Amino acid sequence: MHRSSIPLTDWFEIMLLFANSKNGVTGHFIERHLGIAYKSGFRMADRIRTHMALLECDRKIGGPGKLVHIDEALLRGIRTNGVRGGGRAIVFGMCDETATIALAVPDRKAATLLPLIDRHVLPGSILVTDAYHSYSQLAARGWNHEIVNHSRGEWVNANGFGQASIEAYWGVFKRTIRGTHLHVSRANLWKYIGEFNFRYNRRHVPHEIFWDMIEHFPDFDRQAELRIDIPIGPPRPRKRRPPRTDGVPRKRASRIFRN
Repeated sequence: MHRSSIPLTDWFEIMLLFANSKNGVTGHFIERHLGIAYKSGFRMADRIRTHMALLECDRKIGGPGKLVHIDEALLRGIRTNGVRGGGRAIVFGMCDETATIALAVPDRKAATLLPLIDRHVLPGSILVTDAYHSYSQLAARGWNHEIVNHSRGEWVNANGFGQASIEAYWGVFKRTIRGTHLHVSRANLWKYIGEFNFRYNRRHVPHEIFWDMIEHFPDFDRQAELRIDIPIGPPRPRKRRPPRTDGVPRKRASRIFRN
């Protein structure tokens, strides 16, 4: 809003649309709704989305005796360095019965995931994860750890713990990205995650979303510390075999029959 030629009433109107929309608001919608240029509409959406992500970044979940479900998801269709499609990003998620935290991460190594758990999960929580090897050190770090081994066809372990809560979150989040935004830039992915989490964590009290948005305006200089994900560059191009020099066309493998 600072140094913007767009009236303040229009800013608050778009913020109200962000609060009431289940799947978010795009720059093209703001362009049509306010009759402004697309660049202006995209900037408005980006600033509001950043504001919502900053409000959600300091959340902590869990507590003594509370369940915290932890999982990762692969998000496709991420634009990397201007290359549309083909790009992928890893999103790391943690949720309890009240809220969900999700972060874009560069990899699934223990050195990346375990510090995030220590930062966002309160001590005394019961962590429920799959059997991925990066979580094998949780018990040694003092966490009460329950494992659900999906590779054995196990969706609820012997103690009655499962991953249904975080799996439901992934389904809603992926439909939002694919259905509304189609392609998301890797550099801005953390903003889309934060915007979605802001609404998702208040889905049972939708009348409070807008008031929570305007109650506090955090410092935008914190953006740098929230970008955990590291750009990995565009996907590798497919290697093609050089054409034959003898003039004989190469047969396809599907047309070669053996006796």
